[in-house]
Amino acid sequence: MVKADILRIIRQKVGQAVAEINGDDPLYLDDFIFEYLRSADFVLNSLGITTGLDIDADEETIQPEEVSIIIGMLLSLRTSADIVASDLIYKLQSGEMGLSFSTGAAQITTNQAAITLKTFADKLNKDFSILLTAYFAGDPDSIASRIQ
Repeated sequence: MVKADILRIIRQKVGQAVAEINGDDPLYLDDFIFEYLRSADFVLNSLGITTGLDIDADEETIQPEEVSIIIGMLLSLRTSADIVASDLIYKLQSGEMGLSFSTGAAQITTNQAAITLKTFADKLNKDFSILLTAYFAGDPDSIASRIQ
């Protein structure tokens, strides 16, 4: 998995969260996402997973350029969950994602939209935990293909 794959998955997961509330999809530049990626890499390293990555947010690079699918998915899920749980909810509350939200045909309040986003972030964190468990159990590839 290369940098473009990781960024694509993160943007896809964040877009899915925004679609849950029919909000205005914010634009996330690579440098912003890289700050979250660096934090996710730190989390993995602190859990005992040696990623061997050097993530440079200023240069927007990941070295080495290619990572295993499992490490790429762990980074993507953790980063997506963090962006949804913090930045998207902040943007929602500050009005940057629009003024009207809905789930299906029903209009919902900003508070309900925030709860929906938090629930989506919790789902991403659950996927991260399942994949993390599979990684430690030694069978991550079969799980990673189902979470993508």
